[in-house]
Amino acid sequence: MSEKVGGFNISLEDKKATDNSFDVAYRRNLQADKLEFMNPMIEKIAGFSAQEMIAMGSISRSGDLVHPDDLPLVTAAFAHAMDIGFGTLEYRFKHKDGKYRWFADHFTIIKDQKGKPLFSEGIMRDITKIKKEE
Repeated sequence: MSEKVGGFNISLEDKKATDNSFDVAYRRNLQADKLEFMNPMIEKIAGFSAQEMIAMGSISRSGDLVHPDDLPLVTAAFAHAMDIGFGTLEYRFKHKDGKYRWFADHFTIIKDQKGKPLFSEGIMRDITKIKKEE
């Protein structure tokens, strides 16, 4: 059996696995500049529901939640990832309560046969506790 999630058919087993993960799984459509899928864990680590994050839509809107000091690094690293096909980032993200949390973001760029970037798919994890111990 499967269920339609964010415009995609996902098996109930896969949905259960992503819903119960400590990581936030996501898929961003780079052509449409919108988030297509995000699992519910985002609410536990960022305060925003998956629906709220998807409604924010564009990369620029969700980029407003990245700490201003981290935004140049995130922008440059994402541009580099577009060339090499993957990326790993650590940045501060503004929680719905207004406080910043550290996120680790590991993602892959999905390209078409001609090399045109179509999607970014990845996982994010709250690493605030680790960062505070450093």
